Amino acid sequence: QEVKLNWQTAHEINVSHFEIQRSINGRDYKAIGKVSANNTARNKYSYVDDAIDETAYYRLRMIDKDGQFTYSTVRKVILNQQDAILNIYPNPTRNNITLTAIGMKSYSLSDQTGHVVMSKNVSGINTEKLMLSSFAKGLYLLQVYFANGSVHSKKVVVE
Repeated sequence: QEVKLNWQTAHEINVSHFEIQRSINGRDYKAIGKVSANNTARNKYSYVDDAIDETAYYRLRMIDKDGQFTYSTVRKVILNQQDAILNIYPNPTRNNITLTAIGMKSYSLSDQTGHVVMSKNVSGINTEKLMLSSFAKGLYLLQVYFANGSVHSKKVVVE
C-alpha cells in the first residue's frame, strides 16, 4: 500500500527543501524523504510513501537555506481499516463507481504515474458517483479526505 502526499506553496523565498516526516504514534517523527524547493511562486509538490501498513501521521519540515525551519500541519492517514468507513463499488469497473463514505470532505483519483485525473470537494456528502467510462484501463488510487483530518486510500481498477 502507498500514500501520495501532495502540497502546494503560495510563494517561496530562500527555501532549501522539504523534509517529509512520518510517525506511527503522532509524537515521534522520522525523516523519510526530501524534496528540493523550486523557489518560485505557486509550486505543487508530491511524495509517495509505500512503507506503511495501517496508520501514519505525516508532516513537512520546511527548511530554509540559512537552516531555519518550520513544520506543516500534521495529517493522519489510515490504511487497511477503511472498509467500515469507505465503500467503493463495483471494483473493478468499466463505467463508473459509487463511493460511499461518512464525513467525506473531498476526494482525488490518481493514475499510475501519480497524476491527479479527478478531484472534487464534497462537503460531507455520503455518496458520490464517479464516471470513469472515458478513462484508460488500468489501476488508479482513490484518496478520500475526511473532515476529521484522516485520509483513506483505496485502489480502483478500470477494465
